[in-house]
Amino acid sequence: MYITIDGATQSATLEANAAARALVERLRQSPVTVTLNSSGGFEIWGALGFALPTSDQQMTTQPGDIVLYNGSNVCLFYGENSWSYTRLGRIEGLTESELRTFLKAGENGIGVTLSMKNLTAVGHPTSEAEQAVYDLGGRKMAEGAELQGIYIKTIKRYCYEKSSGNFYEPATRLKQRHARRQVCRRCQGGRKRCRENFP
Repeated sequence: MYITIDGATQSATLEANAAARALVERLRQSPVTVTLNSSGGFEIWGALGFALPTSDQQMTTQPGDIVLYNGSNVCLFYGENSWSYTRLGRIEGLTESELRTFLKAGENGIGVTLSMKNLTAVGHPTSEAEQAVYDLGGRKMAEGAELQGIYIKTIKRYCYEKSSGNFYEPATRLKQRHARRQVCRRCQGGRKRCRENFP
């Protein structure tokens, strides 16, 4: 499952239980957007808008845990709490600090979208989006924004060269530099050593 908050998306591993299976079936129909509020200094929570099967157990939650409370409320934890919940899943791969930032710890009225697809990933370009530029997190860059580093343009990875103001595919740009300097930046060798990269 994917969780999207304010344009940022994280994946969550779901439990193998009836509640999680019912949630997946609901999300396969369409994404669900809920409004969650911070509570107790350890969670954001709120109504799902529908009920799921419960199998409540007394537990002590850990940062990243996702649980069902009273059958129809979802709780996303950035701290610990002991209560009776139905476990739904877990957000993996974030430090506690990153988790607090992602979940907007301490804030209220947080719009959270649950889905089975990554809603912020860059899909296939449409004619309108062909010139759009995205950062590596899949967020569309504002037109005229100052760019530096690596970006995605038309679903390919491009390097933005500030001095020229142009985008280059990394391999193409290396070939151009190689033609001038006769040295491959990847292997630091001449044409014979990098024939594989620059035939």
